[in-house]
Amino acid sequence: MSGEAELIKKIDEHMEEASGRYGLELADCDLRVIRSALYKTIQVKPKDKDIGFGNMVLSCPTCGEPVTNYYAPGVQPLCCQSCGQRLKKVK
Repeated sequence: MSGEAELIKKIDEHMEEASGRYGLELADCDLRVIRSALYKTIQVKPKDKDIGFGNMVLSCPTCGEPVTNYYAPGVQPLCCQSCGQRLKKVK
């Protein structure tokens, strides 16, 4: 398990333990923001998405937008330009 995944697990456990009680270190809304930022740092494999007429394009699994590199076609970007999700390299 990566360091980010361990932190996400700890945040989830903390939020479950707190269950809306006040007086803990961080509010639930702050922990949700931190957790979503950590999710973005974990590499995820892009999905093939049908764009019509049998054409497939690599898409971000988080937001569903096409993953394209406008400056170097044919080279997959490291992250989604729409939502910032980090992407695994597809061969």
